[in-house]
Amino acid sequence: MRSGQRFWRPGDAAFAAHGNSAKEGRVGVPNGASQGYARPMQATRTFLGACALIVGMAGPAFGQTAGSAQQFLELWGKAWDTHDVDAIVRLHADDCVTVNRFGVVASGRDEIRRAAVWLHNGPFRNAHFTAPKLIDQRKLAPGVITLQAAWRNPSGKADPPEDDLVLTVVLKDYGAEGWLAEEIDTHTVEPLAPAVITGTPSPTGRM
Repeated sequence: MRSGQRFWRPGDAAFAAHGNSAKEGRVGVPNGASQGYARPMQATRTFLGACALIVGMAGPAFGQTAGSAQQFLELWGKAWDTHDVDAIVRLHADDCVTVNRFGVVASGRDEIRRAAVWLHNGPFRNAHFTAPKLIDQRKLAPGVITLQAAWRNPSGKADPPEDDLVLTVVLKDYGAEGWLAEEIDTHTVEPLAPAVITGTPSPTGRM
């Protein structure tokens, strides 16, 4: 400690005389140096406040959390298109169950991660994905919704490409983590038969 510096300590006569400084959290600050310490502390608070503001303005894209069904689908499409397995897994609840269009079931984040790693290192390595399009959504219970969305299979051969998949997703609101999938079922949509389009019976009598 340099000569002439003074530190207040409990029990000091000078400490009692500077009660206001103690209450303000400046115990242990050299006499006459409080202003010098206050400036960097104020700058730190300003910096942290700016960071909080940026995070709040950036929304789901910054924190990778979904605040609505539409934002969930946007993050889903982005994660699949960029082959970001971590981002894909983050959109699932810990105990989520998924069923793909081939009927393969993955239960829990660990199985979902293994499946996603295999897909994005294998058949979907160079695939391009679009965001699913919201078809419908409804509230099942407080903090729980279900949605249907049209999606495009990147390995489809249609030209021009068509939305040939439908996702049925149950989402639960996890607060700070956003809306996460509790269950995802993927369905293949077959081309409509002429009878379905025209409303007339097919030759076989089946729709």
